[in-house]
Amino acid sequence: MPTLSWKGKHASTMGGIQPKHYEQWNDEDQPHVLHCGDNLSWLAHAKTQGKRFNLIYLDPPFCSQANYTQQIKTATTTHIIDGFTDKFSVDEYLQFIYERVLLLKDLLTPNGSLFLHCDYQQSHNIRCILDEVFGSKQFRNEIIWHYTGGGRAKKYFSRKHDNIFWYSHSSVWTFNTDPIRIPYKETSGFAKGGITSKSGKKYLPNPKGTLPDDTWDIPILNPLAKERTGYPTQKPLSLLERIILACSNEGDRILDPFMGSGTTGMVALKHHRHFTGLDKNWNSIHLMRQRLLKTTEAFSISCENFPQSGIQHVRLHKIDRNWKVESLTDTPIQMVYGLTDDRKCHPILDLQQHKRFRVVDIYGKVSDFICEEHPTSTVVLRAIGAN
Repeated sequence: MPTLSWKGKHASTMGGIQPKHYEQWNDEDQPHVLHCGDNLSWLAHAKTQGKRFNLIYLDPPFCSQANYTQQIKTATTTHIIDGFTDKFSVDEYLQFIYERVLLLKDLLTPNGSLFLHCDYQQSHNIRCILDEVFGSKQFRNEIIWHYTGGGRAKKYFSRKHDNIFWYSHSSVWTFNTDPIRIPYKETSGFAKGGITSKSGKKYLPNPKGTLPDDTWDIPILNPLAKERTGYPTQKPLSLLERIILACSNEGDRILDPFMGSGTTGMVALKHHRHFTGLDKNWNSIHLMRQRLLKTTEAFSISCENFPQSGIQHVRLHKIDRNWKVESLTDTPIQMVYGLTDDRKCHPILDLQQHKRFRVVDIYGKVSDFICEEHPTSTVVLRAIGAN
């Protein structure tokens, strides 16, 4: 089989690094997992630990040669900050994808599936890489996610679709039909009364609807969509829902190594799957933490390196029965929560229960504070380790 070549092509020899435990939210034997750091290191370590996943969905950088910003909401304002960069040479990009796909294949269960989301910029090369790693016989579909919106090209046909490649680990895979059925088109004669073959056999429509083909008309998120989080490349819940319902079952383990806004995780939780999400951007982790806190799910956070220290001085004062934390710098706060000595966390700041609390600023930096004595009104605190 022909294979693709590029400068510096090689399999990763990274052995992986033991993730550092950072936070625990709620107690459960098998919590969902969030990890901040280089996903290549995490994947290599997971392989040595024998971890396996039933479904992997990845939406990596597209080699778009662009920088992206992220919206961070505070109590009164929406802030625009630097998000992530998607600038690679083609050789760098292909190596980036290749060494991760090699590890991801090894992390699939025997009946597991991988869905890789990309677009016209590198889809042709990515298909070659997936054929090499998985074998062309394990190719199941190229899904065309078609959407509308935005401007129209004047010199070529408008590019209004993404490509999602589906490969299975082996010749056996999960595919559930009933959960993903969609209504028949109103113009469908089959839907109205079925059809009769030449032999006289009658075929009736399925009361649950028809199965989607490999072109999916699912709208992109409009600027006012309720599910919008401010993350620049956020995908709609309905897109991930179709993939997860079709190719996994309740109790299965789902991995998203480029978690971003956390869409994959929110759909996995909704349908009772175990989720692991990786991202190198701390603000992605902070965003997903906030989304998970709106559920009752238990989750843990690990990291390759602890986040940078942020705000160094805050004012703590009481409003009615609640405590409010204010930054004494020009950097706004995006989140505050209670913290115990064993890194268990609590979304409500209760100084009678926890003297320690954590402050996350809009740039994703984190500082811990301790209030040794229970204040009655207002107190100024300095971050632990601050000068």
